[in-house]
Amino acid sequence: MVPRTCDVGLEVDDRLQKLLQRQDAYLVELIKRLFGIAGTTTISFHDSLKLGCIDMKLDCIDRDDIRNLVRLECYVERQQDTVLSLIRLNARTLQNIDIHAFNGLNLAGLIQDPDDGKYLEYPCLHRFKLVSPNYTLPPKPSAPEGVVPFPYLRALHLRCDYPFGDDVVFRGNSSTLEYLALGLSPKLVEVLGRFKTFTSTSHPKLGCVRIDEHVNFSWGVFDSAGAYLRFALSIAPGASVRVVPNLSRYSVDSSTALSHFYGYASIQVLHLAGTDISLLGAIGLIQSLPLLSDILVNAPTLGELSESFKEDELPDYVRTTYAPMGERFRCLQVYNDCDYIELATCMLLLALICPNFDYVAVLGGYRAMLMEPMREKIEGPLFSNYAPRLRRLLFNGWQG
Repeated sequence: MVPRTCDVGLEVDDRLQKLLQRQDAYLVELIKRLFGIAGTTTISFHDSLKLGCIDMKLDCIDRDDIRNLVRLECYVERQQDTVLSLIRLNARTLQNIDIHAFNGLNLAGLIQDPDDGKYLEYPCLHRFKLVSPNYTLPPKPSAPEGVVPFPYLRALHLRCDYPFGDDVVFRGNSSTLEYLALGLSPKLVEVLGRFKTFTSTSHPKLGCVRIDEHVNFSWGVFDSAGAYLRFALSIAPGASVRVVPNLSRYSVDSSTALSHFYGYASIQVLHLAGTDISLLGAIGLIQSLPLLSDILVNAPTLGELSESFKEDELPDYVRTTYAPMGERFRCLQVYNDCDYIELATCMLLLALICPNFDYVAVLGGYRAMLMEPMREKIEGPLFSNYAPRLRRLLFNGWQG
């Protein structure tokens, strides 16, 4: 026994699983002892899909002894009722619930106790995350209007088909919600529209909104990038961080699609992973969003500029036409592999007009492929007049 323990995690890899194949009773006793440690507030267990054994052992645990949990993280394949029972037993103390459900999960048992019919409240829950790769989650539970199970929720992450039949997960937490990540699906669009969940003033603390394409539902939910963006931007219009991936799948001109962001002056960080953009499209965003500091997007291209100007005309034209702008803009993250010579030109041109743009990040191993053409261009005749400013650009790699 280890006093003062507050976090317990048990992971079983393949080698240990082989060792314990004929010693199940020993493993169950080990789990019981871990869960029985005085003061334990966190439990993390993994099922057979990832680590091979825990899911099969959960029925052997006396769940009534597992009380006062603060954080529950679980990977669920078969023992759904057991997991939901653990959650209900600890509803009054849980602060963080993180569920990865590989075969879907019937969340009715999260909202209402199947034994006595009472609706549950999670007064301490600040973070709720549900990830499910399945096409749908089975029956979508609803609750009477007065039921408010998550009154103090700060972060909600539903990477799945929207799992409820109504707005129950959003009730009562409009003044506390700070982070929202939702998988795009027809059910989500229908529910938010029916209950008018979000208005221009409804969620004053909601600073980060992420609308992910749910792989099984995104195609066909909207027929245009404009409709997709109008929906995404209708959720907490005052949010400072926006994540709206892959607009390019609509095969539209990026400048036209990105113009939907104009007027949302509160945006500081904009992640558009998988979205193609031209240099003029990036300039339009920076001009229109005065607080914008960071963009993540596919590598900008010269686009129409390469058709209208010779390369040696570009630095003077761009600087004369657009500088100075984007006082807050400082970082561009490139999401894809690309033509690094063209990207180098775009980054240098952007640096000429944005005085504080000093940081370029590219996907992991491609950093060196950008740095060399950047150096050559800075020292060459095209940009040599601006070399002191351009040498301030920093480069780094990031993992997508």
